[in-house]
Amino acid sequence: MISFVRPGMLGLRQRFTRDFVTPIVDGQLQDATEASKQLSKERLFVLHQLLAGSVHRADLRVLAEYLPPKYEYVLSVNMSDTQKQLYCRYLERFQAGKKKKDPTAEAKRLFAAYHELAKVWTHPAVLHMERGDIQERESKAYDSIDDFCVDSSDEQWSDECPDDEFDMKRKKKGKKKRKKEQKVATKAAAAPASDEQWWGDLMSGAEELEDATLSGKMVILLELLKEAAAKQEKLLLFSQSLLVLELIERILDRSGRWKLGRDYFRLDGSTNSKTRQGWVERFNDAHQHRARLFLISTKAGGLGVNLTAANRVVIFDAAWNPSIDTQAVFRAFRFGQEKPVYVYRLLAQGTMEEKIYWRQVSKNALASRVVDQEQAKVGLTQTDLSAAELFQFTPAGDGSGQHTALCEQTPADPVLARCSFPLANCRAQLCTGATCF
Repeated sequence: MISFVRPGMLGLRQRFTRDFVTPIVDGQLQDATEASKQLSKERLFVLHQLLAGSVHRADLRVLAEYLPPKYEYVLSVNMSDTQKQLYCRYLERFQAGKKKKDPTAEAKRLFAAYHELAKVWTHPAVLHMERGDIQERESKAYDSIDDFCVDSSDEQWSDECPDDEFDMKRKKKGKKKRKKEQKVATKAAAAPASDEQWWGDLMSGAEELEDATLSGKMVILLELLKEAAAKQEKLLLFSQSLLVLELIERILDRSGRWKLGRDYFRLDGSTNSKTRQGWVERFNDAHQHRARLFLISTKAGGLGVNLTAANRVVIFDAAWNPSIDTQAVFRAFRFGQEKPVYVYRLLAQGTMEEKIYWRQVSKNALASRVVDQEQAKVGLTQTDLSAAELFQFTPAGDGSGQHTALCEQTPADPVLARCSFPLANCRAQLCTGATCF
């Protein structure tokens, strides 16, 4: 950003990396020498002085006195036995196929492994799922718009109902999508599945698609929903995966107590603008007590949406970029919020996801050091940040498969304290500033 505002002020990238990036990053690690720490502080001071004339810093602390408190809980969730078996199976497969390749190929393998493992630590059923039922979900979403017109309490949304012309366009678009999906399905059926079905013998079948007990995250999510509903409080759930949102919808629909457009809403890249605006207004309506859950794609709804009716936010999966999760939290924690905000970050215990979260912490700490001259302690070593460490799996528990959320202290959150799952060790922090470590 500095190079964009004032080109050339920080010099060439190689020189900047040598003089500032490397010594500053090395000096903040837990295993850094005293000389490295001292050099890091010196370079931080010099860099801060260079930036002083170009950076005007105004973070959340400026508005803290006008907003209610925000509590963030990092829940390290124990996976089910099935998830652990699948995770170990893939790691064995990954290590067996590892060969010496160029850095670009290794990076591709890393992200391919991340996407595959993310399905495992979310819910084993995600491995089964295909995208062919998206059209069905869009049809349900479209039909639920009619509820805005026929309900006397929803007259304010009547002008958002689609007209005949919009209906014709939607049908034409639906035909094109169905043709495309048929081609994809035909191609997938013809492709060999032996290499991709590495999990086949560990999964019993399609009936697991709606079994929440196979995922620690799903069990804890349903418990949080139950307890939040008992307090008549609304909840936002953010995920980077459309398949995860689809699976959560299936589990909710199976209970028979959740209806799309009434009890919960979903916002992703396929949600049209009229539906989106109507659902946001209905969710924020204080008289709509049934509207208590909003499923949101982090990329599509992490910016530009105000949902202050909710005071509980679930970050279902950790992103590589910490700003993505931070922006998602601020859909609820913003002007207009009148209640204390509770944020739950669900991390699969011992997996790559936990290590990605600690990289978020490291990046946030580095930013606060450079821009705000804060001395944030992270407690990570060079080994913790290595690529090889991402593939280390250290499961907890005695193998019973009991779902737990690890916590270091008794949570101040009454909802979390009442949940029926064991709280063995949860990290919690009262956050009033821009970042929370």
